[in-house]
Amino acid sequence: MGGSPCCGKSHVAEILAEGYDLAHYQIDIKMGEAMRTLDPERYPNLVRWWAMRSDARWLQSQERLMDDVLACYREQFDWVLADIEAMTSDGLVLVEGSPLLPSWLSERKGPQVRAAWMVPSEAFQREHYGRRAFVAPFLGDCSDPEQAFENWMRRDAAYAQLVTEQTGALDLPLLVVDGGDSVGDAAAWVARRLGLGAGTR
Repeated sequence: MGGSPCCGKSHVAEILAEGYDLAHYQIDIKMGEAMRTLDPERYPNLVRWWAMRSDARWLQSQERLMDDVLACYREQFDWVLADIEAMTSDGLVLVEGSPLLPSWLSERKGPQVRAAWMVPSEAFQREHYGRRAFVAPFLGDCSDPEQAFENWMRRDAAYAQLVTEQTGALDLPLLVVDGGDSVGDAAAWVARRLGLGAGTR
């Protein structure tokens, strides 16, 4: 279950994991736990990004911001696939997170993989990101936090557009979240696209 940040993926995944007795593999949590022990030779972009101060991270061109996020997401994607392949589980695993870019997953997708994507409208993204408690501390060492936040929002909007273009080109399911539907509606949509239902347990 992929998509861009701030569209409710984690909340939807929690609903589905509980409702269908799935293991919820949340990429943000797993990577947060692993970041400080990553091999810099194998994951140079992630290690570099993690060590950056806010000015170096956010006060740069949009082109560079996108290059950075795609390089980091690619390394996360490869790490996550290796981690999942090492898991031993008899049940279904719901993997959720932004690094599941449609084109990358399509290259690796096997018969046991089902996928769907969610992205926020830019208005929804900006409204809800502004409410998140971690945003201000995350930009706390920045010399221009307003510009940094603006750059962050533009980058994530560009990533949402990339996901939208790729799902369209590959004929993959995409839900655009604009606040018009409930989280329950979104969960029901994802459940249908993932083929969840009777016999899932």
